Amino acid sequence: MSATKTSSSKIKILIVDDHPVVRKGLLSCLAAKENLKIVGEAANGTEAIRLVKELAPDIVLMDISMPEMDGLAVTEALRKVASQAKVLILSMQNHRDAVLRIIKAGARGYVLKDAPTDELVHAIETVHRGEAYFSKPIAQIALNQYVADADDSKPVAKLSERERQVLALI
Repeated sequence: MSATKTSSSKIKILIVDDHPVVRKGLLSCLAAKENLKIVGEAANGTEAIRLVKELAPDIVLMDISMPEMDGLAVTEALRKVASQAKVLILSMQNHRDAVLRIIKAGARGYVLKDAPTDELVHAIETVHRGEAYFSKPIAQIALNQYVADADDSKPVAKLSERERQVLALI
């Protein structure tokens, strides 16, 4: 970290999860990181939208399954009302439909809840830089669906399984 880094350059994060123990666990894990600042917590989607408008976080670390508004609805709403906030999904859901729906809703990344803390921090930093970040299993799901949807005239449809694995790693 350069000497010019100040507290004003910290990545501001809003944690959104309906389980208090998950929020507190994330707060505990991330608070120790010098370049991250937790600016708030929300227990549901409605509260998340209000807090994003109020606190202007850089990253919204959000679960999918929540009361009132789920993570998908919140992600779609934030794209319209607070496009500066980048959504990073943190969920256990890894089935194809959930993954594709959340990507289409505008999430910039997707990390599984069983990922190590270092991966989550890396994902936050990557998304903050404007890049996408998807845990390997999530990237594989998305890529497999893309390939399945491709017709034979598209070059990606002709990729071998190994070539798809390499592409997912990239």
